[in-house]
Amino acid sequence: MASKTRSRREFIKLTGSACGGLMLTQLGCSDQRQPATKPPASEPPAEMIIRAVGNLTRPNAEIRIGCSWGLVGHPYWDTVTRGVKKAAQRWGYDIRIGGPTVNDPRVQIAEVETWIAQELDAIVYQAVDAEASVPTIRRAISRGIPVITIDSDAHTSNRTVFNNQANDDDQTMAMVEHLADEMDGEGEWAFIVGEFTQAQKMYQVDLAQKVAAEKYPGMKFTSVEECRDDESRASDIARQLIVANPGLRGIISNSGAGLPGTAQGVRQAGKSGQVKVTGISVPSLMKTFIDDGTVRKFFLWDPTELGYRAVAIVHELLHGRDITPQTQLAKSGDVSEPADIRPNLQTPSLLDIVLGPPLGFDSGNIGRFNF
Repeated sequence: MASKTRSRREFIKLTGSACGGLMLTQLGCSDQRQPATKPPASEPPAEMIIRAVGNLTRPNAEIRIGCSWGLVGHPYWDTVTRGVKKAAQRWGYDIRIGGPTVNDPRVQIAEVETWIAQELDAIVYQAVDAEASVPTIRRAISRGIPVITIDSDAHTSNRTVFNNQANDDDQTMAMVEHLADEMDGEGEWAFIVGEFTQAQKMYQVDLAQKVAAEKYPGMKFTSVEECRDDESRASDIARQLIVANPGLRGIISNSGAGLPGTAQGVRQAGKSGQVKVTGISVPSLMKTFIDDGTVRKFFLWDPTELGYRAVAIVHELLHGRDITPQTQLAKSGDVSEPADIRPNLQTPSLLDIVLGPPLGFDSGNIGRFNF
């Protein structure tokens, strides 16, 4: 390839770090999940800078960006894709949207490997299986292809930057505080996660248990279960939890498909209003449960802006511009805002760009959103 591309590759080879991973667990018995392995201690970088990766001079229409989602066709990812396409229209990039139509990280990783072989210029990647993704991400970086993780990070890889939808501490506190309020700080509660392999989702599970134990000693944690980002599975798990734990009073799910599935299971068990439900999902999947009172409040962010932001990050890095806290990153609607750069919570030597605080949805505002 041209010398300008080789220089980009050479730079990326010099960056990145690798740390420990997550231990997988089995579904079913009460909290058999092993705690996440702690990565080696690392200091935050001296400067909050995401370095540019070369300076492409080809027309943007010839610059290929692959966007890999864990579940193509899900309303959440359809909305993220709208943001990506808005950005592509603004700058004229050749955008490839990929990913499986059923939850299969192996299919996703295989497609990204194909993109690496095709020498795409950048990859935006939801790391559904964080640990299994590490070799693929390293291979992309070694070949001069920046990898921007989105929604689900791979913090043990040397990815370029995580386009973080909302700080994990902020998301966790929002969910725990709301559940505690609904439960009056008393009773048993459980957690339904999408995938045990989603690093920062598991970080939220661990933090939620810690916060609840410290602030609400009357709340007794029962288990964390894996729904594999499948609504039907989450519904089954919710019903099983209710049967297995007669004193169950609350469930959190930080899976976009898991939360509506959880709500459906609670509704089918005849426990709407008795077993409190909150977490993270999209308004289109949750409105029916808000309307009938199964869920009072849940949380998310603006997925359109998350998709747009991913392309804005690539736009800066491929054109020779470092991203610093002073960088004005473009948003849809021809506006921009300073890049909110923070050390990654799991591996502080890596950097995230945080979109913003989580947004709460309830009966008062859910009708204003159409995604």
